[in-house]
Order: sequence, then structure tokens, then C-alpha cells
Amino acid sequence: MKQYAKWISSVITLASSLVMVNPASADTTINSFDDFTSGALYGSWISATIDSGPTAYSITATNYGSNYKYNPVDGSGEKTIELTVTLSSSAPQAGKLGPIVELIDGDGTDYIFAWYGQNNGHHVLTKPLNQPNSIVAAGSVAGLNLATLTHLHLQLDPSSYTSGYTIAWENLRLTGAPGPLITAPSYDPSTHEFMLTWKSSPGKTYTIQQTADLSTAFAPLITDIPSDGASTTTTVIMPDGNSGFLRVQQQ
Repeated sequence: MKQYAKWISSVITLASSLVMVNPASADTTINSFDDFTSGALYGSWISATIDSGPTAYSITATNYGSNYKYNPVDGSGEKTIELTVTLSSSAPQAGKLGPIVELIDGDGTDYIFAWYGQNNGHHVLTKPLNQPNSIVAAGSVAGLNLATLTHLHLQLDPSSYTSGYTIAWENLRLTGAPGPLITAPSYDPSTHEFMLTWKSSPGKTYTIQQTADLSTAFAPLITDIPSDGASTTTTVIMPDGNSGFLRVQQQ
């Protein structure tokens, strides 16, 4: 399954011991719909034509339909929900198709995010996580707890459009949290060892990536670094001498 990673780049000129840290925004994949299967189907989707492909989950149906999926995710700190879909129907610009995403957290809080009245085509749809279209249930604690997201419902409301449509679910993610900020870099020129400390999240794992210059793609130096909690430290050996670029990436 594809993963959208949280990352931060650190521009490093080791010969002069100059370190510049440039934070970047983060993201959390809820589902990339690679070979996706539903836990249950409702409405017209019970008898729909479904293609669980390697890059999208496509449903061809008529009238309203929905699904259920147990889909635990920790989206702590994120600000925005982003849905990528492709819509098609027999009416080229129907302006009726409404993709809907329903998220439920561990205490039963249930938020609905809807994008009604969409035309055919490829769409990247966004909405602030604190501005759902409706709240189905408030749960025992107010607000959607992004750290304990447990269930996912996908839906399509075709409004008054009664002919067949196809919706290809391509990616669903949360965005907006800050990446892992490097706080204490230290370089030993005699050994080419670079020690990095960054702000981390409990339970996460990280990768240190490196490139000699920004015209070359980053490659991993160390992977599967477990978080030490709020702060994590590790040491890497720079493979290309006293200059290069490093970044810390949440896996």
C-alpha cells in the first residue's frame, strides 16, 4: 500500500558546520485504496460492479450506496481531510454526484464530510477536519479524536441523477501537521558521523534519507528507527564526505 510520509529537510554544509532546518507539513494516509476491500456494502452498492484494482477502488452503480471498513489510523495533529476520486457518468457534466466520507473515532464520535454536486472528472477534494458537514454522533468526548480513528464509511449520493455512475476512490489522507523537527544536529568530521535529534511522536518509526545534491533523489541511510517518545536521536555516517543533504521521514 502506498504511504504518504511526514518529513522535514535539513540542508547541511558539513565543512563549515552550518545547518539550516526547513520544516515541512505532514500527512497521514487513511487509505490509498490499493487492492482495497470493503467490510460490508449497503444500498445500491450491494449489487454494484466493483473493481478492487492496484491503484483504485472503483464502484459502478445506480442510486445511493455506501460501505463499511474497519480502518484504524492515528492522524494526530492533522488539520485537513483530502479525498482524491475520479467520477464518471452517462451525463458528461451531471453536477449531481456527491462523494461522502464518514470517520468514526474510538469513543463513537461520527463526522461526515461531503462534497455534493460534483461533475465528471478527476477531483482532489478538501475540507477542514473541524468543519464536517454533519455530526452523526458526538461520542463520550466532544470532538473527533484523530489519534483513535477506527472506522471508515465511503458513500456516494447522486442526488436526483438516476442513471449509472462510476466512482474510483484513489486516495484519502489527512494533512497539515508539522513534520519531525530536527532540534540538535552534531557532526564529527573525523568519522563523518552525523548525530540527529528530532521531535518525534510516540509509537512511530522513522527513516533518515540522504543525497549528495538536490538534483539527485534522496535514498535511505537508516530505516525503521523506533521513536523514543517526544524526542528521538540516531547517528548516521555520511557516505559522500563532508557535504550533503539529510532529511528525517516518518514512515
